[in-house]
Amino acid sequence: MKAITGFFMAWGNFCFIPCPVKKWDENARIHMLMMLPLLGILMGILWYGLFLLIQLFDIHFFAAAVFMACYPLVISGFIHLDGFMDCHDAIFSRQSLEKKREILKDPRAGAFAVASAISVAVVLFGTMASMLDRLDGGDISAGRFIMLIYIMTAPRAVAAIDVIRKKPMETSQYNRPLQTGKGKAIVFIAVLFLAAMAICGALSLHTGSGMGLLRTVIFLQTPWLVSFAAGSAASSQLGGMSGDIAGYEVVWGEMAGVAALALI
Repeated sequence: MKAITGFFMAWGNFCFIPCPVKKWDENARIHMLMMLPLLGILMGILWYGLFLLIQLFDIHFFAAAVFMACYPLVISGFIHLDGFMDCHDAIFSRQSLEKKREILKDPRAGAFAVASAISVAVVLFGTMASMLDRLDGGDISAGRFIMLIYIMTAPRAVAAIDVIRKKPMETSQYNRPLQTGKGKAIVFIAVLFLAAMAICGALSLHTGSGMGLLRTVIFLQTPWLVSFAAGSAASSQLGGMSGDIAGYEVVWGEMAGVAALALI
């Protein structure tokens, strides 16, 4: 029952689509984190569905690239992008730890935040336009886009595990003791993540991604490794884990995943 509550909590907090069940249970917070990768799978399926609709209606690749690039930012209600921008403002300020934390909580967007958001938009649009153009030219096949499901899942799995296992900042919303069962939660998330990796990889190869086995295996490591590295660097710079850093991880992982999908 708490798992279901946790899923609706994750949906209501981390997805733009209105959640039909408005429920919050403080004791189900760990279940909310457990369900984050599952939410990522569902949002990834919708991303792939958007691609299929674009193909069905034969939308020009330039306009299609705008829709495809905006989707991962819009579907999360820009909440992860907000954390991404806040972290860049704080980290690149190169101030003391206390000052970095003040900047992290400042609702105003600084120059580094704006520059980072523009960079994300450029990378997502450029890589999507490149893939869609190559698809129209016959250089790659539609099977490659199945990996969009995995790209939405892997960074959320890493972010959820990091929130559970890492020491939170004193000012973080997660600076409250999670209930017991952290080990089981991490195992559950890892199983979801590995299942998404295996299934998406197999489907992409089966439907003809054009990457081959070796490049597929290399690609599958990119989103979660980049997310992990980004989260480790940010938590080290800011002295603990927070929701902003989780969003930072998610955006870095999605951006790296889409870029790798276009380049590999």
